[in-house]
Amino acid sequence: MKVVLHCTLYALLIGLCLGAGVITAQIENPTYAVLSLEQYRAYYSFYMLGDQLSRFADLGVWAAALVGLNFLLSTSRSLGLAKYLRYSEKEESFSWPWRALAFCSTFVLGVMWQAGLLLIVGCDLINRPLSWYHYLLISGLTLIPLLGLFRLNKEVEEHRILRWPLTCLLLTGAFLSVQSSHILHQLHGREFLVVPLLSTHYGPWGILGWVVSLSVCLGLACGVALLGITPREGAEPDSLEPMERTNFALSIGLTIILAGGLMSLYPLYFVPRYQIGLDLTRVLELRPGEVAGRTVVFLDKHDAPHTLPESESFSTPANLDRLQEWMVTAPTPSALTRPAGKILADSALWNWRPHDALDWLEVHRRRLRFSNLNRVFVETLQTVKPDPTISHHLDALTNSERFAWPGPGSRLEISQLLKRYGREEEAEQWISSAQPLGADLLQAPPNPPVPGSVQAQLTLDGEPLAGVRVALFRGQDQEELLTRTRRHVQTERSLLEQSWSPTYYQYLDYQKLLNFYGTGATDAEGRISFDGVEPGLYRLAVRLENPAELTTEAPLLKLSEGQDLDAGLYELTTHLKVFSPPPEI
Repeated sequence: MKVVLHCTLYALLIGLCLGAGVITAQIENPTYAVLSLEQYRAYYSFYMLGDQLSRFADLGVWAAALVGLNFLLSTSRSLGLAKYLRYSEKEESFSWPWRALAFCSTFVLGVMWQAGLLLIVGCDLINRPLSWYHYLLISGLTLIPLLGLFRLNKEVEEHRILRWPLTCLLLTGAFLSVQSSHILHQLHGREFLVVPLLSTHYGPWGILGWVVSLSVCLGLACGVALLGITPREGAEPDSLEPMERTNFALSIGLTIILAGGLMSLYPLYFVPRYQIGLDLTRVLELRPGEVAGRTVVFLDKHDAPHTLPESESFSTPANLDRLQEWMVTAPTPSALTRPAGKILADSALWNWRPHDALDWLEVHRRRLRFSNLNRVFVETLQTVKPDPTISHHLDALTNSERFAWPGPGSRLEISQLLKRYGREEEAEQWISSAQPLGADLLQAPPNPPVPGSVQAQLTLDGEPLAGVRVALFRGQDQEELLTRTRRHVQTERSLLEQSWSPTYYQYLDYQKLLNFYGTGATDAEGRISFDGVEPGLYRLAVRLENPAELTTEAPLLKLSEGQDLDAGLYELTTHLKVFSPPPEI
């Protein structure tokens, strides 16, 4: 058991050293951000707990390197490699069990060396700029196996056994060196994708505990593995049992215990705690039901009415109400909150209420430890019509206490959104904050155009069509607009046919969310009005409970800057005729 305690102790020390480096890289509610390594380091320095922590983190990385090197040297002696080399050079012949132990020990130590070296380089890059000694450390991936090959004697039979693992380590080290150097060359002074490590929800002590716990677990596993290949003291080279039977049996037994313990965590802890592997239909005891059909009519006669028949689905109003109640009261964290948020957001899109879908995504995003939905909100707020009712999403994105936007490109995107919502002063502040991060290389966002409005009136069989949902779609040109809207209605069925037996990494297909520019409902007189509409080419569509078609001849809507466009009266009828599309332009 001495080797197990030895490995665990070293792992604990390495975890404490590297944990200090990880703490310095913590970012509040991390997002994926595009920025250079230097910009990343300059950004997270604002979130560090003082300069002393940075210095301590630097010392921690080097301390981890020294501890790891001492561990490898002491472990190589305890595994009998030094004895194997020394005695074989004195023309001692070793038995095949000894040779097998030397072969396995060389390979295991080499893999541990290469993995530890890459870990040290990665942790050190968090705390200091890329420099020559990082490339020097990377070169150690091949230099150490190469030095080991030079150390061997070609004429010694036992040494030839070690050439195979060292040659394999040399090849893998060369591959890792080339790949690592290529990655480092790309990272230095360039823009790349940074994945922040951990959320500060855990706090500094929580992060340190997480890193130390992970290191101890890995150390314990390595110790158990090394226990089975550690030779007994005083074992002779010709011995057919160079290792102790007790240690080998303990290694096998501990491996079984560790494997059984890890597997038992799933049903005993993770399933009750995080609801992993559970099914929403069983948790909520849901049954499928009938969902009413509907017809989508485009108010320009470029397409026939698109009718969806009644179908069986779990997405019934009663089931959605139960899911909504569960989502509000569900435990946090839960593996089911992500698919539940997707189902509720999809259902809101089915009902042509994209603002409700955004709200459910907001609820879902707040439940995440690692929030990577911020990109969805940026693109959505850039695409949909500026609306004061959804400005709270913009407020959440600009709240530095909850979300971080470190990259210059992200800051300019936020400034453009603020300009769309008329918040010029805040936009200038974000542009100014982007300048130190290299925003001068990017194009500043232009001033938004003067918005206008679109009004229309709808009737069905001569009566005002009141209380129906109307959608406004936008496109750059006619071809793009028709393609987008046709694809939208053809894929609406998927919003009902979603899986309630979820996979835990599914998200809302937010491209469907981006199809909408604006939605609303008609008043008692069948009138619909969209204010704050930007210039462009638009298409109106109405969602009806029963099949109907448009009888009015109407083109697509083209809105100029600051124009108040009255599209006039759209007459629909339930007396259906054979649809004939207009001639191609």
